Amino acid sequence: MSMLFPTRNCPDAIQVLFRRLGVRQIARSVIIWTVLITMSFATAACNTAPTPTPNPTAEIVTIRMTAVLIGELIVSDGCLRVKADNGTSYLLVWPDEQPIVSVEGDTIRIVDRVEGKTVVWHIGEIVRLGGGGGESIEHLDERLRPELPLPANCPGPYWIVGSVAPSE
Repeated sequence: MSMLFPTRNCPDAIQVLFRRLGVRQIARSVIIWTVLITMSFATAACNTAPTPTPNPTAEIVTIRMTAVLIGELIVSDGCLRVKADNGTSYLLVWPDEQPIVSVEGDTIRIVDRVEGKTVVWHIGEIVRLGGGGGESIEHLDERLRPELPLPANCPGPYWIVGSVAPSE
């Protein structure tokens, strides 16, 4: 077998390889392996998992008034009210999208869907709640007005409940 280049300076294992395979076959093998390795890297680079595009989600915006009312929880003429220290008795008005209120005897259970908490009050307790209001609700921004009509037998002043706190 004839060699096209001298192998005097090559290590023994490479000289044996050149003698057995020949230069052309080695060159062909090197080219084939180079192409295969390059294709493997290219395939791996192209097959990376794409970054998922986040789905847009609707942003929930809740508008709440933030004044504080502290007073005794009372029922007057069938209307749930809070009597403040100054003697004013506010009718509690619950916006539709906020709490679920249930009354069982003298126990009031409020489930606040926005904040994810449940508060239990009892008639006669001193309660603390956020919100705001006044003699009428017509002066309020329409986003803060309750959707349901106010009960005719429960006059103002009104307190539109924004948040509730457990009794102390």
